[in-house]
Amino acid sequence: MKRVRRGQATVEFALGAMVFFMLVFGVIEAGRAVFVYGQLRNAAREGARYAAAHGCVGNPSVTPSNYSKYLTPYVRDLVQGIDPNALTLTATWSDSLGSGTVPNQAICPNMPNRPGVEVTVTATYTFQPAVGIVFDVSIPMSASSTMRIHY
Repeated sequence: MKRVRRGQATVEFALGAMVFFMLVFGVIEAGRAVFVYGQLRNAAREGARYAAAHGCVGNPSVTPSNYSKYLTPYVRDLVQGIDPNALTLTATWSDSLGSGTVPNQAICPNMPNRPGVEVTVTATYTFQPAVGIVFDVSIPMSASSTMRIHY
C-alpha cells in the first residue's frame, strides 16, 4: 500500500510542476515583452524629440522618406536590452492644422520644418520570445510618438 502512494505523489508532483513551470516561464516572457515594448516606446519618443529639434540636416537631398538614415543611428545608441539592428524607425511630418500638406522651407526645400509642424516617429520591432526556440513564434510590436516643432 505504501509503494502505491509514493508513486501517486510522484505523478501528482510531475503534473503540478509542469503547470507551475509553464506559469513561471509565461510570467517571465510577459515581463520581457513589457520591457521590449517600454524600450520601443522610449525609442519612438527619443526619435520624435530628435526629429523635432534637429529636423533640418542642411542637405537638400534629404527628404522625409530617407530621413531615417540620420535618425536611426542616434536612436539605436539609446536602446538597451534589444537588438538595435532589428529596430526600424520611420518619421512623418504633418501640418498641425490637419491638412496633411506641409509647405517647404527655403533652407531645406525637401524637409517640412517650421513651427507648428508635428513630427511622428514610429518604431517597429519583432519580439522573439524564448518559446520561439522550439516554435517559430514572433510578435511584431510598434510604438509611435508625436511632437510639435516649436521654433
